[in-house]
Amino acid sequence: MKKLYFSAMADDNYLKAKRIFSQHAQLYRDRFWDVSRYAGSLSCFAASLPKGARVLELGCGPGNVTAFLLERYADLTIYPTDFSPEMVALAQQENPSCEASVFDVRQLASWERPVEGILSGFVIPYLNEADTRTFLKEAADVLPAGGMLYVSGMVENATQQSGERTNSQGDVLYMYYHRLSDLLDWVQESGFHVTFQTVDYYPAGDGTTTSDCAIVARKITA
Repeated sequence: MKKLYFSAMADDNYLKAKRIFSQHAQLYRDRFWDVSRYAGSLSCFAASLPKGARVLELGCGPGNVTAFLLERYADLTIYPTDFSPEMVALAQQENPSCEASVFDVRQLASWERPVEGILSGFVIPYLNEADTRTFLKEAADVLPAGGMLYVSGMVENATQQSGERTNSQGDVLYMYYHRLSDLLDWVQESGFHVTFQTVDYYPAGDGTTTSDCAIVARKITA
């Protein structure tokens, strides 16, 4: 597989995201714990897995998605991971039956445990095109044939495109709003068949509209 290397600027932005999430981990947990709005896509992913499946979660945050899934699919074994040690500590606290660990999505090729599913909720807004395409190709390498992939993130629309965003704490970070058509192409080019996709629209605080997408796909190559 040809490796797509990360640019220095993208790396700086990614490390800045890590610092921000680490600094505000508890605030993020309190504000975004409820993931019920994504119940449809998450349930589609989990229901597509074999019974007793093992799932690598990338960008687990405070463990809210892990908790949501285990409450409904107790047979799953989930490995919650995040690049922020503070987020990992919260995820472990919220999900004591799991083994949460610090892990960088950009090092996915180094993952060694066998898994039947990979779940990445709202990680790609912090990855540029090269990073995202590498992540998808490495996900295909890690998964067995028939393995399931879940990817979600904000996508470009008429009012929101990639650019700098300022959070409620005044931190400025560059966010990547990929085009949905591009994401679907990259997923399929990586050896997956898309089984489910959705885009939901929510009003943003600045008067624009945020488009949240979720993609569920099955690996079709050996």
